Amino acid sequence: MDYVKPGSFPDRDYLKRRAQKMFEVLIAHHSAEEVFSVLADALLQWQGAYVTDLSHQWILQELRLDDLYLTGMNADLNTIIIDRCERSPKKLRDVLAADAAVRVKLAVIQADAEPIMVRTDWTGKLAVLDGMNRVVAAIRDGRQTIQAFVGRREGSLRLQVAPGIPYSFCRAYRIGAIDDEGLVTVLRIMRSMYVNMDPLLQERFTWEPDLIPLLKRALDQDYRPSLKERFRLWLKRWLR
Repeated sequence: MDYVKPGSFPDRDYLKRRAQKMFEVLIAHHSAEEVFSVLADALLQWQGAYVTDLSHQWILQELRLDDLYLTGMNADLNTIIIDRCERSPKKLRDVLAADAAVRVKLAVIQADAEPIMVRTDWTGKLAVLDGMNRVVAAIRDGRQTIQAFVGRREGSLRLQVAPGIPYSFCRAYRIGAIDDEGLVTVLRIMRSMYVNMDPLLQERFTWEPDLIPLLKRALDQDYRPSLKERFRLWLKRWLR
């Protein structure tokens, strides 16, 4: 289902071609972590948050499949993986051995040879973060181990945010969808969440003069805009 409803733009193929060009620019000029985070966020997936969390340390390991904690797939397969097998690889092996219908259903799953991604929690549980198709295919095919990038948190959480997310609020302000106080409040909240917000506010977004007083307010609770800045903000509101 499309949650961004199509508007009146007359040529969808044109939009797809431009999207491909933007993707090429993204790949060419931004870090692999930022590109991965942007795409994961677009798909409402969690991998980007863990990959860009500076508190996570990653290592490539060979893991026993039966040590993994299985995570969600789609609604149909979740009835097997979660409801019936209770996220247990061992139980999934037993169900595959006993139930021909499940074998038929899982036979169509295709998987590449890339390592999976696994995150750990405070209990040490190895939860599959990316690659459930690869895990299920490996269990189905009788394998015992799988290559995995394992992420473990060391110290306090240090999340980062892709620039497009805070900038979407700056853009909403420029369009007139939120006011000064709304933008400053959102940016202050995001500063409390993400360790890379200050460089974004101090450097990345400052090419827009109308934003500078509000970026400074978001950075400094005691900042007071100059008369010139106040006049510019008043004029902008008046012209909306």
